[in-house]
Amino acid sequence: MDDGSKLQPTARFRWLNLARCTVASVVTVLAVVVIARAVVVLLRPEKLRLSVAGGRVSVSRMPAMKPLPRVNMSFVLRAFNPSGRASIEYTGITVALRAIDDGDAASPAAAAPIIAQFPFPDVPVAQQVAHEAAARVSLAAAEDVPLRYVKALFDGRGISAAIQVDGFLTTRMEIDGRISRSNGGVATTFYCLPVTIAVGDGDDDESRTRDTWCLDKSDVPAFVG
Repeated sequence: MDDGSKLQPTARFRWLNLARCTVASVVTVLAVVVIARAVVVLLRPEKLRLSVAGGRVSVSRMPAMKPLPRVNMSFVLRAFNPSGRASIEYTGITVALRAIDDGDAASPAAAAPIIAQFPFPDVPVAQQVAHEAAARVSLAAAEDVPLRYVKALFDGRGISAAIQVDGFLTTRMEIDGRISRSNGGVATTFYCLPVTIAVGDGDDDESRTRDTWCLDKSDVPAFVG
């Protein structure tokens, strides 16, 4: 009887230790899962929403075709960052205006002829903030813009186009007072269509015309490229 009573506490301690180890293992597994999920959430690239103000690229009036005029274009790109936890920078941007009415209707926007191509200012957007960036460029007829498009604009005809926007998307998040950067910049392409390129400032039209939203190429690759 004495031997049995001496063994009972030892058995209890073993079961207690086993239970503690099991609980600790479960907690460790849960902690690893939570940490892994947090890392995935932190590194997930944020979505930037872009639109072209008024769906229009405005062109200044050209006095004559001879001598060949300068083609002065301007448009506003609106950006919105819906994230409440990360700021976004879209940098190293290049814009290509593509004539979608000149191409095959069944072809993607990326295959449409280029009207003009030029760099665009960087777009930094804080959390849940909207940002506007304007492009104003002066291009040489024939050299920078094919003459058939210059002639169409000079004659007062609008051009149906898509705006291809290429750049690098960087997500910045502050953790414990330090900045964490996601991937250091991911190559990202947007297509904004349809957009009208036409002579005139477009101020009146913009007030009553909706913006043209831009599509992320990764979301709709078959449609845009």
